[in-house]
Amino acid sequence: MFTPKDFTDATVNSERDLDLDWEDLRVAVAAFSGPDFGPEYLSFAIGDTVLVSDYPGQDVDPQGWAWGTLQSSGIAGWFPPSYVKHAN
Repeated sequence: MFTPKDFTDATVNSERDLDLDWEDLRVAVAAFSGPDFGPEYLSFAIGDTVLVSDYPGQDVDPQGWAWGTLQSSGIAGWFPPSYVKHAN
């Protein structure tokens, strides 16, 4: 199984972009195909916006995945946090 540390090619602007204590909009800086990992993973394209939020009972998967909702579809799932940056 892959973990977010396997996704080091995504570009982030700062350590702030990797901060997992979020509940705000993030913009995808790399495409991610969630179904490659399982049905509970989110898919998005570069430029998509994701509302990062706490998963009920935890804010981060023990293996480092973040939980969010794709704004265009309302679909929620896990994704690698290094693939998104702050929207503002």
